Amino acid sequence: MQFLQQNAITLFLCFVHCLVVTAVVVASVRSRLYGIVFPPLDPNRVLYRNNWATGISHPPPWTRHKQGGLPVRVAVTDDEIRVWLPFPLSIFRCENDFEHRIPRTTITGFEEQARGGARTWIIDYEDHEGRPRRTELYVRRPVDFLKALNSKLEDLPSGRPPASASA
Repeated sequence: MQFLQQNAITLFLCFVHCLVVTAVVVASVRSRLYGIVFPPLDPNRVLYRNNWATGISHPPPWTRHKQGGLPVRVAVTDDEIRVWLPFPLSIFRCENDFEHRIPRTTITGFEEQARGGARTWIIDYEDHEGRPRRTELYVRRPVDFLKALNSKLEDLPSGRPPASASA
């Protein structure tokens, strides 16, 4: 009994540490089993890449109500837009809904909005189940991002680039 009294705080902290480690391992395994698989990017196909972007995903309320969104990585290739979380946030990607592979054929809308002095790009698309989705991105080098998207969006079924791209 004296051992428990002298080491109560240490035992409690060890217990909390074990819970946190268990939660991270479970989230990591879950994200590997149920997350989106990203094949390696061929550097020759990348039209735009940003490792310091910020994004807001609209379906889950906990990502939509964050002021600054989450830090994400963005890559635009000749046939898709990829949005993913950097490590260690990638462990919790299933809960945050920030793993997106958006094929250019599923993009239904693209618009620019000014929020707080920054340019926000809103991308409307359909997921692999045909449900409408929306993602907002705050990217560095927005002109390069727009050029990469225009090179992709010219072949959309609608046949017209986004309205903000004509500037």
